[in-house]
Amino acid sequence: MDHHRVLHVIWSANLGGITRLVSNLCEYQRMNHLAKSDILVCKKDSSSNNESGLDRIKPHRIDLLSGADFSPWKINKCIRLMKQYDIIHLHIFHPLISFAVLRSGRRVVFTEHGNFGIGRYTGLRGTVNRLLKTRFLQRSDLPITCNSMFTARTLSRINHIPQHKINVVYNGLSDSTTALATKNTWRKEGEFLVVSIGRLAQVKRFDRVIEAFIQANVSNSRLLIMGDGPEMTYLKHLVAKHQAESSIEFVGPGNGLALLQEANLCIIGSQGEAFGLVAIEAYQKGKRVLVFEDGGGVTEIIQPIDPEAICLDIPMMAEQIRSSHENDRTKDPQWKDQAVKRATEFSIQKMAEAFNRLYQF
Repeated sequence: MDHHRVLHVIWSANLGGITRLVSNLCEYQRMNHLAKSDILVCKKDSSSNNESGLDRIKPHRIDLLSGADFSPWKINKCIRLMKQYDIIHLHIFHPLISFAVLRSGRRVVFTEHGNFGIGRYTGLRGTVNRLLKTRFLQRSDLPITCNSMFTARTLSRINHIPQHKINVVYNGLSDSTTALATKNTWRKEGEFLVVSIGRLAQVKRFDRVIEAFIQANVSNSRLLIMGDGPEMTYLKHLVAKHQAESSIEFVGPGNGLALLQEANLCIIGSQGEAFGLVAIEAYQKGKRVLVFEDGGGVTEIIQPIDPEAICLDIPMMAEQIRSSHENDRTKDPQWKDQAVKRATEFSIQKMAEAFNRLYQF
C-alpha cells in the first residue's frame, strides 16, 4: 500500500507546544507507516533544531520575515516544494502560504490550534488577513479540524464556518512525552506542593493562580511556577505585593513532567485557551488538576471525571485548593487509575488515526 506524502506547515519552530505536537505527530506517522510526513517551517528563526523541539526531524524552511512577506521567489519555492507531496496539512493561516497551496493543486487539510489573536487585530492588515482567512476556510472542499469543541465554536463564530463542517481532533500525548521524567526532588519533606506550568503570557492567567493560592492559605504548602514569558516581571511584582516570596517560587523553564511527578496538585489558570496539554500530562501522572470555568478547551478534559475542579472564580479555586489539601488524591489509588485512564483517551495514536481518515477524502 502506498502511503500519502504529507507536508505539515507550521509558522515558527519556536512556538513551544504546537511545534512539539506537530513534531510528535510527524514522527508517529512516519514510524507507524501512516504517512510519509515532513515539516515546513515558514518563519525565519534564529534557533537551531535542537533548541526548537525539532531535533528528530529536519524541517524544510522558506524563511518568511513576517506575515506580510510576499516575496515572489519564496512563493515559487513554496509551490515547488508542495508539489512533491500529496497532502498539505496546514497548522497556520498565512496569505502567501494559502496562495501557494492553491497554486500547487494539492489536497489540503487545515487544523486550527486556537491562535485567533482576539483583541490583537489592529489596522487594515489585521482586518484583511482575517477576511482572507475566512474566504480560504469557506472552501467547500477543505477539511477543517480543531483541537477542542471550544476552538471549533470560536472558529465558527469568528470566521463564519458552519460547525458541522468542523471536525474536533483532540491533541494527544506521544509515548516519549508520557515517559517517566528524571526526578529532581522538587517537593520538600511533608509539604503540599502545588504547581502551575506554561508560558508566562496573558492568556495563561498565572495571576489568578497566585491569587487563589494566597487566598487558600494552606499550611506547609508551596506554589512552584515553571515557565518564562512576558508576564514574568508583573507576576513577580504581584507575589512581592502579597509578601508571598517564601511560599511562591518561579523556577524558570524546565522539565514539566519531572515537576508534575512530585506535585500534589496542578493548577491551570488559563482564560479562553484552545487546549490544555499540561492537564493531560498531569492526569498521566495521577494528579488532580484545577481549572477555571472560562478556561476554554481544558475544561473538556476535566469535566467527565472531576466537574468540581472547574472553578467559577478565585474564591472557589481557593476552596478547591484547601479541599485538595485535606483530601490529597495523589494518595488515592482509585483516583490515580481514573486520571491515568482519562489521559489515555488523548493519545498521539488516536490523533494520528483521525487525521489519517481525513487524508483519505
